[in-house]
Amino acid sequence: GMVPSVDLELVDLIHMDTQSSKKLAQRLAKQVMRDLYGGPKLENGPRPKSAVWVDTPYGPTIRVAFTNVNGRLCCNGRLSGFSLCDADKNPIPVIYNQQLAPDAPDTVILWITHYPEMKLFVPEPEKTFVYYGRTRNPYCNLTDEQDMGASAFGPLPVTKNAAQ
Repeated sequence: GMVPSVDLELVDLIHMDTQSSKKLAQRLAKQVMRDLYGGPKLENGPRPKSAVWVDTPYGPTIRVAFTNVNGRLCCNGRLSGFSLCDADKNPIPVIYNQQLAPDAPDTVILWITHYPEMKLFVPEPEKTFVYYGRTRNPYCNLTDEQDMGASAFGPLPVTKNAAQ
C-alpha cells in the first residue's frame, strides 16, 4: 500500500518532524490493520478523479473531485497545495482561493482570477492541468475525516462543464 505524506512537516531536506512521523505511522497502521488483519473498512485516502471548469455568477472555478474519501475532505487551516499549469508545464498563477466544497464532501473548489487586461486569466481551460503538491517541499494540507492524506498528483486535465 501507499500512504501519502506530502501534507506532513519536514525538518530538513528529507526528514519529517516527530509529530509528522507519528501521524505517518498511524496512517500506515490503519492500512496494515485493514489489509492484513481484516480491520475496519478504510479507504486509501483522497485520490483525484476529475477537474471540471465551472463558470459561476461569482467568477470561474475549477471543481476537483476525489475518490477514496473517508467521510468528507478536511484541512487544517486554510486549504493549500493546488496549482495550475498549461500544456507546456508553465505555471498559470490565477488561483486566488482554495476551499472545501460546502455542497459535496469529496470536492475542492479552486477560485480563478479573471482579469485578461492584467494577464490574470486562464487562456485555454481545456489545455489547463491541475496539480497538488507540485513544487519542492510544498505546503499541502488536504486530508479526510480519518486523517488519510491526499497524494500529490498532476497533471490532471481540466474539462469544461457540459451544462455550459
